[in-house]
Amino acid sequence: VAVAREAQQVAMEQELLEGLPLLFKNRPEQVNMALECKGKGGQPCQGAANITVTCERVQRQEAVHNQITSLRRDIKMLQTDAMAPPPQSLAQAAVHTENFITALVNIYTVQQSPAVLQVGVSAFYQVVSFVSEDTLRHPPTRQYLSSCVEILGQVFIQGNAKECGRVLKTILEQRLLCPLISPFFTPNAAPDQFVFLYQDVVTSLHLDTADVIFMLLTKFDLSHWLNEAHPVFSERTRLLELVHGALCVCGRDPEPELLMPLHLFAKHWTLLLRHHFPDHYSDCLRLLMTSSADQLLSPECWKVTLRVLGCLPPSRSTKSKPEQSFSSAVGAPASPHRSPISLSPQQMEETVNWLSDYFLRSRLSKADLRSFGLYSAWVPYMSEVVTFWEHLIGCLINTQVSSCTREPVGGSKVIKEKYVIPPTALQDLHSRLVKLFKPWIFPLDTTDGG
Repeated sequence: VAVAREAQQVAMEQELLEGLPLLFKNRPEQVNMALECKGKGGQPCQGAANITVTCERVQRQEAVHNQITSLRRDIKMLQTDAMAPPPQSLAQAAVHTENFITALVNIYTVQQSPAVLQVGVSAFYQVVSFVSEDTLRHPPTRQYLSSCVEILGQVFIQGNAKECGRVLKTILEQRLLCPLISPFFTPNAAPDQFVFLYQDVVTSLHLDTADVIFMLLTKFDLSHWLNEAHPVFSERTRLLELVHGALCVCGRDPEPELLMPLHLFAKHWTLLLRHHFPDHYSDCLRLLMTSSADQLLSPECWKVTLRVLGCLPPSRSTKSKPEQSFSSAVGAPASPHRSPISLSPQQMEETVNWLSDYFLRSRLSKADLRSFGLYSAWVPYMSEVVTFWEHLIGCLINTQVSSCTREPVGGSKVIKEKYVIPPTALQDLHSRLVKLFKPWIFPLDTTDGG
């Protein structure tokens, strides 16, 4: 009723505003004027000169005036009706509902009976069903329904594993309910449903749903789930694939609306990469490379991955503003528990070999890449690729040097020590580096397929 009155008043006031400029109008009118003559040189004047002048004079439009008067009267009557107290039956219903909720909560507090729980859950969704765009526009109704939903949600819904899916479905079907009932969406209360709930959120990610998806993502405490629920490898792998798919939806150059969800997805990506490292290292590297080859990922995904692997410094002092906000959102490794991960020598060698083979296959997969090289396809990520290559090569050299035999120099008396790298080790190191750079710089004969 209140929203209908509001719409009616807006319509009448709009009509009033349209009528006011038409209330007065200039109309042409002829006016007779007498010009007196005072004479000249002592000669009397023969009389006043009568002239006719044509001019425009303002005139009130009576029809418009009557219409405006009627509109003002109707608006005043509407406002008087709006200020009247609500019907007695409505007030009584509100009191009875509050008493019912209070009694229900008190009973459940004393004894958590499944029957009472079911009544509380049903009451929650019943009150939620009353919420609409109209109720949200009327402050008293919005406040009343919000207080009822808050009490019922805190007692009967929050932390209830059985209701997580239903709450999420309700929000995704009616996005206007998200601010109201999302506080009671607790996916960590249902660890066995965690991945399925996350999937429902990710598959609903669109440009127009970004704000709702971000709010829902904040309810997933991924770190707690990993450390407390101890999910099996297959569950974690499935979640990693979902996060990767969401990062691809955000795109290489995300729209402003998708930046906040992107930050949370990137945080979840790094949490999974860190958890029980190197469980998901190979999957993360494979997904990162294959999606970047098609330019589906934001370069920020590379940055957060390289920070985890220690390829980028954790300091944020020299970062630009966009990187500062991104690093802050994803929790850049500024705290002690975010220290970088060090790849073992074996993992380093396996990474270099895999990357060498991957880029060679990529170079040979398409005719244009065979002819013109990989650079054009990897332009958006070249600075990150260079950083990764630099880190890998530096670690390879350090590993090779540290494994070499120390030999004394200067006869029987040791004056100093230096590292002597055997020729075979140098050849092995050189061949690995050549293999790593070969897909980027080696010319290919495109005529014979060689």
